[in-house]
Amino acid sequence: GGVLIGAGGGLADIFARGADFATSMPVIEARYPEPHDRRLLLLLAQHIWDPIDAGLWIDAATDGFGANPARPVLLLTIPNDRRVPNDTTWFLARTAQLPIIEGSRFLPWGVPVIEGPHTGSALMVLSSLSEPPDHRALLTDARALSIIGRYLLSATIDPT
Repeated sequence: GGVLIGAGGGLADIFARGADFATSMPVIEARYPEPHDRRLLLLLAQHIWDPIDAGLWIDAATDGFGANPARPVLLLTIPNDRRVPNDTTWFLARTAQLPIIEGSRFLPWGVPVIEGPHTGSALMVLSSLSEPPDHRALLTDARALSIIGRYLLSATIDPT
């Protein structure tokens, strides 16, 4: 199995609104001053990012593809992530039909709620760990690392 930290699907949306991309926007805005033109540019450039867009390959990971067996995936994030807009994470969870662990900090629409511990794939939303909210804080948080470690060893998501 694997763990996706702060992942989302639809990189054109992520890049248009994520904090890291904001430094590149002045260059694009200078060339494309109309917001609709910029949006179109990002959508037309989506094919450049397709190979790394989790929204395009998560089904193959969770359902299996060809000779590759299905593998469980833990999608771990925080609310109000400044780098990856949460609606793209909710989109990714719905695309892969991942449930969300009960007790998560936020329960997105259209994602079924299940009790933990849970063996298999699921979404879990922890409390914001930094200000401004940044999913990279999950990489140093003791609780998040404990959840990730247990998951990688047993494919069990235990929110305690």
